Formats: sequence, C-alpha cells, structure tokens
Amino acid sequence: MRYFVMSVGGDGKPAPDKWITDWGWDTIPDSHLCNWWDAMHSDLPRPGDIAVQASTVTGKLLGIFRVIGEGEPQPFDPRRWPYGTRLEPLVLWDGRYAPTMASSGLGPVTQRYRTITGDHMQAMEVLIRHHLPALSEELLTKQRILESMATAGHQLGQE
Repeated sequence: MRYFVMSVGGDGKPAPDKWITDWGWDTIPDSHLCNWWDAMHSDLPRPGDIAVQASTVTGKLLGIFRVIGEGEPQPFDPRRWPYGTRLEPLVLWDGRYAPTMASSGLGPVTQRYRTITGDHMQAMEVLIRHHLPALSEELLTKQRILESMATAGHQLGQE
C-alpha cells in the first residue's frame, strides 16, 4: 500500500470551491468523487493505495480516497482523459474549508499524480490519523503484519 497525490483541475483553472456539486455530474458513482482520470496509462496507483486529490492551482485538498481499481475514460472528454482510476471517497472537503497541501505538509501539487515519500509520508499519516482514525489503525495493523511476515521469511532463509 502506497500514498499518492492526484492532481485535479488544469489549464490554469482551479477546482471550484464547491467542487462536490459545481462540476455538473448527475450521479456520484460516475463523478470525480469516485474517479480520477489521466492522459497516460500507468500501473500506478493500484487497488488498496490511498490518495489525496488536490487542486493543481490552489493546492486545496479535495479529499482522501482509497484506490479500488481501474476505471473508464472521462465521459466529457474521453480522448483527452482515456484512462481512469476508480476511487472510494473516505473524506471529502468543501473547498471553502479545505486544508491545503502546504498546511498539511504534503509538498507541491504536480500535474497527474506523484507518490508520497519521506517527510511527506509522515504528513500523510498525520492527516489520515487526524481525519480517519479507524483507517489509521487498519493501516498500522497491515504494516505490522507485513513486517512480521518479512521477519519470519528472513529467519527461514537463514536456517
């Protein structure tokens, strides 16, 4: 499981503050609340990864999401955004009250997406712990299990 920042908006246009309702989607499952689109196909991110979406212009966080699979092309402009990632929204912020990448310590917003590493990973863990304490516990438990499996595997290799 990895953490990502996924950029939203472009061409110098920020995501609207009332982005949950002001982008004109008819149904939530088809909307940007459950999808992220990209111009290029990639193996990343994968199901189970955690992502924040952030406005490329303002740096405001739109929400925290769990990646659940590969999605469909963006319906309004499928030639520009042919590749989709399905998301499960975990926390959503109204842009008027949203934290920013800077205030959260997550670093800059880039076009497309980027993996969160180093000090930014600690900031992501704090953000999750603050807004999603149950998810924080779930991730910590998974990490402990993986570490114990790695230790057991290493010990078996030494015998």
